Amino acid sequence: MPSLRETQDLFARALLRGEPTPELAALVRGPADRSAHDSIAVYVRNYRGSLHRALEETYPVTRSLVGENYFTLLASHYIAGHPSTSRNLNAYGARFGEFLQEILPTRPEAAHLEYVADVAKLEWCWYWSYHAADNGPFDFDALAQVMASEEIDIRLLPSRSLSLISSPYPVHEIWSLVRSGSLEAGYILRRGDYRIVVSRTDGFIPRIRAVSREFWDILRRVVDGDSLKQICLDHSGEDDPEALVGFVAEAVRSRWIAGFETHACGQGGDDRESA
Repeated sequence: MPSLRETQDLFARALLRGEPTPELAALVRGPADRSAHDSIAVYVRNYRGSLHRALEETYPVTRSLVGENYFTLLASHYIAGHPSTSRNLNAYGARFGEFLQEILPTRPEAAHLEYVADVAKLEWCWYWSYHAADNGPFDFDALAQVMASEEIDIRLLPSRSLSLISSPYPVHEIWSLVRSGSLEAGYILRRGDYRIVVSRTDGFIPRIRAVSREFWDILRRVVDGDSLKQICLDHSGEDDPEALVGFVAEAVRSRWIAGFETHACGQGGDDRESA
């Protein structure tokens, strides 16, 4: 007789595989009119159904673009290879865009859907931004004071709801048109270099905004944890943070920046501030 832990492992493997093993079936006693296999299948269907519904709720635009039946097929393949690793269903589906980027080019019937993977990545950014924790209040005066000092280096802290995405397709436009129900059959897909920022500004609804490549690249450096002095050196050849005052003002105004940390130049210890 297997232990409780062993039985739980057998049951978990059945959920992931989509069917029970003979070892698990031998342990199950269902109703007289239902086999052990059919009894376990109820839980398998519930598990997979909950993950499928999570994907549907997270990726409504992607589902609209590929069609209900094809989305169900893609979701089934994703679920089979990507079991849930969190108790929170809001966290499920984070890799769906990358999955589509890998699988769609291998399917001839999806040749016209080359942009959909990036749309899915944008949808995840929007969804994650919606569920992100709030930031605290920002101390504008404190930031202005430290930026005026040559002895203090500054590292800006990105908003918890901030995500960045780049794409050769206007996925922000496609997303908006599908959401509003105004995407027409003759829509012309214009390739380019699109840099997109997703973040909550006011309230709970995230905002999707296209920005210049220069602005996006600087914001990317902020997300990566680079200090303003280092960004300035690479951007303009100067180490004066005031060279980026326009960027900082816009980033703070748009609530892409949630605070900052400081440390004295040339010292290893951090004098952390949050605003």
